[in-house]
Amino acid sequence: MTSKLFAYFLLGCVLAPSGFSQDKKPAPDQKALQLPSPTVRIGPGDTIIIQAQAAEEISKTWRVSTSGDLSLPLIGRIHVAGLTQDELEQELTAKLRKYVKEPQVNAYVSEVRSQPVVVSGAVQTPGTV
Repeated sequence: MTSKLFAYFLLGCVLAPSGFSQDKKPAPDQKALQLPSPTVRIGPGDTIIIQAQAAEEISKTWRVSTSGDLSLPLIGRIHVAGLTQDELEQELTAKLRKYVKEPQVNAYVSEVRSQPVVVSGAVQTPGTV
C-alpha cells in the first residue's frame, strides 16, 4: 500500500509544475506584443520612435515623409526609406557625433504603413490592412 501512495506522490510531483502550478501566468495577448521585426525596411508613412541621450530634441515619435525622409533638429533632412532599424541607429549616431561626444541612439519602427497587406477570399472583413 505504501508503494502505491509513493507512486501517486511522485506522479503528483511530476504533473504539478506543468499542469497545476498556481504560479503559472496567463499567456499575454499576442496582438499587443507584435512589433515590427528589426529587419523590416522603413518606408514612407511609417512611424519611428527615436531615443537619443543628450539629444532630447530628436527623442520622440516621428513620421517618415512621403519622400522617405525625416527632418530632424540638429541633423537636418535624412533619407531613411529602405533602412532597417539598426541601419537608422548607426546613421543617426554618426550624424550626432558632430554635436554630442558619445551619442547613444535607439530607433524603433512603431507603426508600419508602407507595406500594406490585402486580405481577400472567404474572410469576415476583406480589405487592405
